[in-house]
Amino acid sequence: MLYDYINILEFIGLNFLLASVFLLICITIKDLVKKSNISKFGQFIAWLVLFLGCVSFILKSIIQLVLESSGL
Repeated sequence: MLYDYINILEFIGLNFLLASVFLLICITIKDLVKKSNISKFGQFIAWLVLFLGCVSFILKSIIQLVLESSGL
């Protein structure tokens, strides 16, 4: 029974794990920005890099799902 759903459980578990890693990175950057004297431009760059990293991972996942559903 569990073997039938192992792919779904793996997909859900991996997504929750990666979401928690992104959350921890976000908390870490917030703490670093708060404790150091970074200018507003530096803070913007730090958050931009984090945001682009998350967006690129999400886009990769979407592209992968589209390609797998089309049979490639």
